[in-house]
Amino acid sequence: MLKGRFKYIALVIFLSGLVLIVFLQFNSGLSINKLIQGNTSLLNELKTQNDLQKLQTEIVTVESKIRGVIITQDREHLNGIRGELDSIKQRFKLI
Repeated sequence: MLKGRFKYIALVIFLSGLVLIVFLQFNSGLSINKLIQGNTSLLNELKTQNDLQKLQTEIVTVESKIRGVIITQDREHLNGIRGELDSIKQRFKLI
């Protein structure tokens, strides 16, 4: 009689362990998917931040050239400024 109960207790423990393992695997899979989505979102935000920093650098460069023209009254500083402005406009369209 004791052997019969032991078999059922062992079977219940085994099935309970199996259900626990399946639950943990499912939960782990959900957590990994959320982590992947969060990392993807973070990479997109970092890319956008990098693009905005490059845009800011270009704007400061153009502003500096314009100030140089105003301060020195030398139009030599304006060389290539049209291309830089076009580049800034293109970056605005991409962002």
